[in-house]
Amino acid sequence: MAFKLFKKYCAVCGKEVPKEGAIVRFGAHLCSDEHAEVYRKKMAGEKAKSGGGCCG
Repeated sequence: MAFKLFKKYCAVCGKEVPKEGAIVRFGAHLCSDEHAEVYRKKMAGEKAKSGGGCCG
């Protein structure tokens, strides 16, 4: 019986990401360089909104 506990999925589209050759940026697994760029922009936008610091 195969368990799916340790499979990784793209943080943008949800597609399953292979263990070898996976793109990992900001701690997220991504299926392509295009999705890595989308995720980077999303993270940059969230950081700008938070204002930085420990209390937002």
